[in-house]
Amino acid sequence: PAIVGGAPAVLSALIIAVVFGIIQNNSIEFTLIAFLSGVVGGFVSSNVRKRSKLVRAGLLAGATAAIAGAAIGLLNGFSFGLVGQQTIVALIVGLLTGILAVGLLPVFEHVFKVSTEITLLELTDFNHPLLRQMQMEAPGTYHHSLMVANLSENAAAEIGASPLLCRACCLFHDIGKLVKPEYFTENQRDGVNPHDEKNHSMSALVIKAHVKEGVEMARKNKLP
Repeated sequence: PAIVGGAPAVLSALIIAVVFGIIQNNSIEFTLIAFLSGVVGGFVSSNVRKRSKLVRAGLLAGATAAIAGAAIGLLNGFSFGLVGQQTIVALIVGLLTGILAVGLLPVFEHVFKVSTEITLLELTDFNHPLLRQMQMEAPGTYHHSLMVANLSENAAAEIGASPLLCRACCLFHDIGKLVKPEYFTENQRDGVNPHDEKNHSMSALVIKAHVKEGVEMARKNKLP
């Protein structure tokens, strides 16, 4: 769910559960256990902003499988020793699944060209090298980016879009101005305007170039 969303995650859980049940001699019980644990894990891991939450999701999915499996096992007359052993195994597998998900998440993000909220939250850290550079070299642009980020974040929340995605994009949307910050009015000081010494065509080229420069800087700094 952190990558594809809730609905595809539930569908995937159903498909995996059915396949798992078929492998276990068409067992309805195993299908039910696998589906329940998948749904719980998917629900808990949706919209996560910390990697530790993925481990927690795996553990809760394992706990769900353990509880469901223990209930079915006891109803079928299995011994307490066997039920206890399977419960511990389910918890361990769930925990390991969560840990594995944390390790594989950056790989999936790179392969499928998507950014989870975890990555977006890391990008909005004001200690990011590009943001720190903007604070020092283009403070006017930095303040402008903050204002646009706040506006877009609130607007996105109102219409059901991703506030974090909008905030991250807005914080970096003007990084191209770092190449020639003094050519943009928000960074000019003491009434000095370098455009006064340029012809109109050259001024226009400098201003428009910040878009291309921003794209190149984003790629160089591996922004998603």
